[in-house]
Formats: sequence, structure tokens, C-alpha cells
Amino acid sequence: MELADLFNHYGSDKDRNGYSHLYSILFDNIKNEKLNILEIGIGTMTAGACSSMKNYMPDTYNPGASHRAWRIIL
Repeated sequence: MELADLFNHYGSDKDRNGYSHLYSILFDNIKNEKLNILEIGIGTMTAGACSSMKNYMPDTYNPGASHRAWRIIL
């Protein structure tokens, strides 16, 4: 399964923002190696919060979605 498919399946904003393509390029040569990734921030749907996805992502957006996708990828 492609990164974009996984990110979209879990409701992440990573593909929408173009990160899926970038990650595919960056990790292509090491995709079969054991990796540790630290991702800071999981987003929120709380209106007015600094990292709010409200009014940007659909109401189906699920904070922490990319964490769930990375768990499958790694």
C-alpha cells in the first residue's frame, strides 16, 4: 500500500498537504530498514487552538491519524 493511501485511510492531512510524496522520496532508499520516527503534534478539531484543523479538514478528520498510519508503515 502506498503512503498516500495509508494516510488517507486513517484520515491524516499528510497527503492533502503533499507530505506523502515527499516522504516517499525521502524514505525510498531506507523503507525496508527499521526506523524510529518522532512526529510532534497530532492536530485537533478544537476551534481557536493553534494546531486546529477545524475549517481546514473535513469533520471526519481524526487527530492522531498520521500516528496510526506510521504505526502500520513502520
